[in-house]
Amino acid sequence: MSNMTVHTHKYPERFVKLGSHEIEFQSKNGTLYISPKEQLKPYPQKITDRLIQYAQTHPDRVFAAKRGHDDEWIKLTYAETLDRAWRIAQSLKQYSHLSTERPIVILSGNDLEHLTLSMGAMLAGIPFSAISPAYSLISKDFGKLKHVFDVLTPGLVFANDGQAFAKAIEHCCDTDDIVIVTNSGKFGEKNCLAFSSLLCSEISDIKDHYETIDEHQIAKFLFTSGSTKMPKAVPTTHLMLCTNQQMLLQTFPEFEETPQY
Repeated sequence: MSNMTVHTHKYPERFVKLGSHEIEFQSKNGTLYISPKEQLKPYPQKITDRLIQYAQTHPDRVFAAKRGHDDEWIKLTYAETLDRAWRIAQSLKQYSHLSTERPIVILSGNDLEHLTLSMGAMLAGIPFSAISPAYSLISKDFGKLKHVFDVLTPGLVFANDGQAFAKAIEHCCDTDDIVIVTNSGKFGEKNCLAFSSLLCSEISDIKDHYETIDEHQIAKFLFTSGSTKMPKAVPTTHLMLCTNQQMLLQTFPEFEETPQY
């Protein structure tokens, strides 16, 4: 064996907590079942319960941020995010056709509008689905996007850039039957709902409505990659989201450490 050279560095180091590695084995009918010994600790019934909690305990802490056109950070605190989400939820509630059968579809990538719309949808109890932007911006025939629309029959579609996504939207759905939302209030040559208008509603009965949302209701539809066949919709409940996040937290308890700012 050749000699190995150990390289040192001067970067700061610290210990990182990891979850338990203890597992149980069970063999049954030729199948080996492996499960962790550690049980899940208490977790919320809806993932948005955490947003509400931290908007109360840490209202001024930054929840999310993005780079602006001038390369400066545009920040949203927990309190600001929750306020926007409640207003969006209140606005969405007026569209009575939005439901599990007519969910919200988000076509554009990760940004603050995407984030607050998804939070607002969950506060309103309306399932949403975030779709790969490549289905709209790279595909030539929009085959996968058309399949997604046929499966979900969306009642509202959001895209941050109405011009970039207009061709895909018009190809895949009857735009007279769906609420279209973009940042500018336009898609192609047509007018539509501006995202900013969703933030104008006064918060009234939406908080009482939120309390009626069951943890077993569908929060979102995830789609498989579609790498071999057409993407398949995976209904994901509020409870499934919460248990998954609790599992991640116990696997990487470092995430629970108080931020040092």
